[in-house]
Amino acid sequence: MTYRLPSAELRPVSSYPDRAALLRDRADSLRVLIRADLSRPRALLFLLCAVAMSCFPVLAPGLFVDAIAGDDSTATELAVAFTLTATALGVFGVIPALTLHRMRGRSRHRWSAIQRWVVLDRHPEARALPAGNIPESLALPYDLRQGNVREGTPTKGVEVPEEYGSGQFPHIRWLTAVVLCVTSVMLVIVVIAVEGIKDPPRIGLAVALGVFALCMGSVVNKVGTRSGWCSDERRLRRLEESRMERSAALLAGHASDEISVPAKRFPSEIVWFALPLIVVGVGYITNRPDDATGYAVAASVSGIVLALGVVVISSSRFREQRQFRVVATSIAAHCPGEVFPVRHGLQPENLVPNRGLESWDFGPPRVSGLVLGEDSLLLCRTDGASHEVPFSDLLGAVVLRVPRHDIELLQCDGQALQIRSTEPQSIIDALREAGVRVRRAHN
Repeated sequence: MTYRLPSAELRPVSSYPDRAALLRDRADSLRVLIRADLSRPRALLFLLCAVAMSCFPVLAPGLFVDAIAGDDSTATELAVAFTLTATALGVFGVIPALTLHRMRGRSRHRWSAIQRWVVLDRHPEARALPAGNIPESLALPYDLRQGNVREGTPTKGVEVPEEYGSGQFPHIRWLTAVVLCVTSVMLVIVVIAVEGIKDPPRIGLAVALGVFALCMGSVVNKVGTRSGWCSDERRLRRLEESRMERSAALLAGHASDEISVPAKRFPSEIVWFALPLIVVGVGYITNRPDDATGYAVAASVSGIVLALGVVVISSSRFREQRQFRVVATSIAAHCPGEVFPVRHGLQPENLVPNRGLESWDFGPPRVSGLVLGEDSLLLCRTDGASHEVPFSDLLGAVVLRVPRHDIELLQCDGQALQIRSTEPQSIIDALREAGVRVRRAHN
């Protein structure tokens, strides 16, 4: 089936008479684009191309290599073998590769269009449009909060597409591709380890399985990337509402003024590296085998994994602290006052244009300096860019309960900035001394 895809270049928001027309156009375009992106005939064509490309390394040794290796091969037999090999290369190699290349280009075009259409309703110009007659089936949480529609529950999947699955419920196509990719890799290892790669047929089989694994890996990457971006978009849409709640709680003063952040935090990531050793220990305690040789070997390997995890986490923290010191030294050379190195850009990358403090809040993550003056807060980057926030425009700061004690600076106009530091208590104390209201978040 052929779909007429909407263009990735959207029409100007000002051309819509009201928000209802924009939401209808957005819903219709996303329905067509996602249906085309997850088309079953297109997935079947991709699978056939992947199988065809995997067949050529298996056929090549039998068509051409055997003819060359044979001592009694005549010129006619070599010519026939060469012709068959060239034909097989075209049918099972060139044509599928060109088809996959064209499908990849169209896939990029569709995904670019999907992203632009999804975030269209978040643009300030789109929110400034008159509401119009918004159907309840197209109403978004923002429209419900603004009273553009009567009270109701937003329809599932209208705000952000859910067809690509989520972390809890991955798409079946992603799961299938993961199983096929892992199975192919394991078979490659088995072929190389058991059969060896001395004979051309064995080499061809290993290459064929490797090609198929790469094709399935591209499916895993495609669906995973789309699912991850949709999750980030949902997080961005919930961010505004959660910050409004934290601003209200900050003004109400529901939380305690006394905030103590531990100077050092236990690295929770080490649990993942210790998990194999924990599993081996539980298995040994549960079974109590007479011969514990296998458990000893497994425990040794798990101990090596744990040691490597400790090294990786320690070196990561050391590099982070060194980067913070370098940034603080560089910024202190041209910014008076005490410099607190902080990491910002912790929110997912936002396709909607940002302004003011928001331009520092969204990805990619980077390190800058925070300088507290007499009547303002100054953010400085090593490239010379800076942003000043007067204390009179600052509503306060909230300490977030995340794996690391992040600090969220809230402005009176609704903008905010989440920062992360290796010494959050020092920043909290400095903000209090400057007269900034600091609270601990409830959520």
